Amino acid sequence: MGPERQQFYRYTDPSGRVHLVSSLDSLPPEARAKAELLVLDTADTRQQQAILPTSTPLELDGPSFAIGFAAALVLALVYRFMPPSMRWVSRVAVVVGVAALGTGLYFGYLRQTTGAGTSALASPSAFIQDAKDAVEQVKEARRKQEAELRAIQQDNGAVPAKGGSSAKR
Repeated sequence: MGPERQQFYRYTDPSGRVHLVSSLDSLPPEARAKAELLVLDTADTRQQQAILPTSTPLELDGPSFAIGFAAALVLALVYRFMPPSMRWVSRVAVVVGVAALGTGLYFGYLRQTTGAGTSALASPSAFIQDAKDAVEQVKEARRKQEAELRAIQQDNGAVPAKGGSSAKR
């Protein structure tokens, strides 16, 4: 089987515990006739279970780079064309205000492209809330998987150990 497909064998020992092993050699001789072959298609599983998009680390995103570069140029031009008679505190305040507006627009753009929001402006707290929501989605998916595992164990007559599953990994 290729790297995208893995196979496991599931068997129940005489005490009722469900075991998962990765090879026939790992099965006790008395369990080989009763063992059930389980095939895991990792590509299909990833597609079905995906919650967050995956990306390659250190990948340069062209549109994001262009937006950041353009924002830096705008800030430099804003600062350059301010009247010299303006106090430096006022100049810094204007630049910080323009930078905050640009950051909000960029965050809004990011949330729109990921489907997390529709507003043109977004704050860092919106990203924090998005992260919290994603964590809750992952926790819910894990709860569902654990419930399915418990159901499989109950179907095989196994009783899960307290605080975890009785299946060996």
